[in-house]
Amino acid sequence: MVAKAVLLHACMVGLTMADLRLNGHPKNGYGLINAARGVSRPGRGGPNDKSKTFNRYMIPSVFAYKGLKYPGGQKYNNYDNFLRSNIDNEQDNRNFNDERGRDHLPFRTLETKVETHYNNNRFDGATPRTQDLRKWVNPGESLVVPLRWNNPHAGEMEVNVWIFDHGASSSSPPHPVVIPVRKPVCSGEGHQDHVVMFTIPKDFTQLGSKIPGFKGCNENSRPMCTLQIYSHSVESRQYAIGFPIVIPGHQASQVTASNAGIQQVQQDKGYDLQSLRDLCLPSTDPSSAIPNAVPRWARLVSDVYTHAYMTSDFSPYSGQQQEYISKNLQTSCYQQDGRGQPR
Repeated sequence: MVAKAVLLHACMVGLTMADLRLNGHPKNGYGLINAARGVSRPGRGGPNDKSKTFNRYMIPSVFAYKGLKYPGGQKYNNYDNFLRSNIDNEQDNRNFNDERGRDHLPFRTLETKVETHYNNNRFDGATPRTQDLRKWVNPGESLVVPLRWNNPHAGEMEVNVWIFDHGASSSSPPHPVVIPVRKPVCSGEGHQDHVVMFTIPKDFTQLGSKIPGFKGCNENSRPMCTLQIYSHSVESRQYAIGFPIVIPGHQASQVTASNAGIQQVQQDKGYDLQSLRDLCLPSTDPSSAIPNAVPRWARLVSDVYTHAYMTSDFSPYSGQQQEYISKNLQTSCYQQDGRGQPR
């Protein structure tokens, strides 16, 4: 099935939130926020789950920022309506002399932590409920993820699978490898509900022939493989969410000792706009689906560096597929360091 995004122009609201998140609320067991009464909750996880939708995710960390913590903080009162944006604000506002910065990307969790379960710490006296955040997706299968885009600005969204457990890197922990599964496409442009749909390439099971020491995206992978949805608005602001993913059928016979099959880290285009398309790729364009699993070294972006040395009015594109974004978005993301050079 060709992956595509379908915009749902429903439940429009006039709020001024700057946020992208899955359309599920952890407080009520990740039920869809705007689902009609009687609609079942999708995507409960587990190897027998045949649901085509999934709306659970790793909620953002509050890091060390007191204003985001409970009691009275946004994490448990508002959850991540404003939390994702205010994490950046708190990073800017911290005392740089004695408050340590923490990197938030690629999933807005504490320094890339992959959480497989979420314990709902309820405040009504009821017993906490543990929610399984893992999702099983077969090679060649498509998954629909309902999203809530509370931002009036245009954006572009990409989807990648992050792999941490492999032997292609001698560093500790190993440098992550990413598998792009959907190119950046038009997203946002108003307060709205919408969905993104992507397909796991059928040859994902053969990645052992390209990534040394890779034994598949399994339940026992540590850290687990993680599905990342990354979006950037022309405001410009960056948004990232993720959940652990299991992709069955790994072919153990496919092995290699060479890193030659892993592409190099993609570099920011800077002022080289001519290599980019004029406007964002339409979300319904069939070319947005990436048919083959092609690994590349992950591009790691430091939020600490960004907020310590750059203006907080803008943010650089921090996805993995810079070569596919538009001139329109790249122009809005121009960043300069102290020497006047593009980052």
